[in-house]
Amino acid sequence: MLSIVMSIIVFLLVIIFASSVNVHLDASKENQDNKVVIKIKMLYGLIRFKKDLNDIKLTEDKKEIDGDVDEDFEFEKVDDSKNDSKSDTEDVNAGKQIGNTIDLYKKYRSIINYMLNRTDFKILYWKTEIGFGDAALTGMSIGMINILKGNVYAMFNNIKIRPKKIYFKVVPNFNREILKTDIHSIFKVKIGYIIIAGLKYFWIASRKK
Repeated sequence: MLSIVMSIIVFLLVIIFASSVNVHLDASKENQDNKVVIKIKMLYGLIRFKKDLNDIKLTEDKKEIDGDVDEDFEFEKVDDSKNDSKSDTEDVNAGKQIGNTIDLYKKYRSIINYMLNRTDFKILYWKTEIGFGDAALTGMSIGMINILKGNVYAMFNNIKIRPKKIYFKVVPNFNREILKTDIHSIFKVKIGYIIIAGLKYFWIASRKK
């Protein structure tokens, strides 16, 4: 009797480890509006989960163009002399955030690469439209974003399971100030790989404290 119970438990564990987590990710940002929708399906569809993140409103500058309401960033013009210390502080904070992100990537790079190489990406869509109302600034920003996306594109093309469909595009807008990004991704990864990655994470986190 005990052997039968153990066999059933082992069988169920094998089924769970071999099953995949299917994820649908839709993220969009248009100026101050942000929205993320995540749909997760696991254990062969027995468990389904959906999470909607509500739009985050920052500032609004609504203009009516041809009868349609167009929402842009509201850039507040202030005296630079009054904001030198604030700008310096923001620059320092931004630098720290970038440095912390780089440090985290270096620390957990092996886990990130492990998961990327074992994740089956069906669709990877990333389109960005950007404009600052200044041709030089817009052109410089486009160049930086293209470098970033080029590196990400190369990374995904070098993993073991390459995305079935991958689409990266940057669109400049020289007529108005806008930042619009749309990301759509469908991918799946086996639960067993997630568990192994979690164990790797706890091992590295405890070892490097």
